[in-house]
Amino acid sequence: NETPQVPVTCITGSLLPMEPELGIEFELPSGPNLAIHGLLFFKTLSFAMPADDVLHAIVSSRPWGGCVQIAFGPHGLRRVGLRLLRPESWRVDELAQGLNKDNRKKDIARCSKALAASQHRFFEYAAEGDGYSVSVGYCR
Repeated sequence: NETPQVPVTCITGSLLPMEPELGIEFELPSGPNLAIHGLLFFKTLSFAMPADDVLHAIVSSRPWGGCVQIAFGPHGLRRVGLRLLRPESWRVDELAQGLNKDNRKKDIARCSKALAASQHRFFEYAAEGDGYSVSVGYCR
């Protein structure tokens, strides 16, 4: 069983003295295990794996593609984000519930209308020093 290649697709640096100061992005190999490969970054970087219901929501979304973004500040690792692109199944409600967070549907609907976007294009599950979050993104 061969380990998939995970290429670096982006390296970032802040021009301002603000965190995160540096970042790196890895493109995930496409296929049915894309989300699992992304979640392994969390485990490798000593973040807890998500609870079973959150894990199920992420894996069952069946994304078309994805990436992992890792950000560093002056004191080390700051943030790890798993961005899932064009998922076949939107599990944002399940993710928010699993993380005990409010789902801001009205705000999301206003953003969608302002951008004339008919649907989310990605969602992101992220871990930071103070907890976990879920966000959605729109593209025209």
